[in-house]
Amino acid sequence: MKINQVALFFASVYGANAQTGCDGTEAEKWYPSGNAGDWANGFCKFERQCNGQFGPGYADELACCKGFFGGQMSGECVSRLAAPPTTSPTLSGGLAGFWYPDYDTAWPDAGCLNVLPLPFANANDRPTYATQLECCKAAYGGQSSGKCLSQLEAPPTTSPTLSGGMAGFW
Repeated sequence: MKINQVALFFASVYGANAQTGCDGTEAEKWYPSGNAGDWANGFCKFERQCNGQFGPGYADELACCKGFFGGQMSGECVSRLAAPPTTSPTLSGGLAGFWYPDYDTAWPDAGCLNVLPLPFANANDRPTYATQLECCKAAYGGQSSGKCLSQLEAPPTTSPTLSGGMAGFW
């Protein structure tokens, strides 16, 4: 009796594979999760599928997200990528094309930054300025420590030099 059950078990397991064409050597690819029909929260998985339920599969996760979940408002699929897209992309060199006040540092010690990624999500959350000097004047005018101005590439000094270099009265 036990041998018949084992034989029946193997027939059901291996017989199902014969029907779908699976022999266990199929390459793993990226397939949509299915996610119980919840497309808005769907994502892609790297797995072996043999039944063709989700098509031929994709070579990479991004292609799967674009191909099956393109237009997904929740962004669930692309948020699972190893390097998901951001709302503030990094430019080469990691610098923004503008300056903004450093609200994460105490006012007497703060200055203006242009580094990425931005510490704020929405571009309207903070004022931005074309130059560091413009930012310092607007955001830290009256700063008695002078910290913001001291961070300029050529900060002002208390004893300016004359044009042409040193004064000749020594």
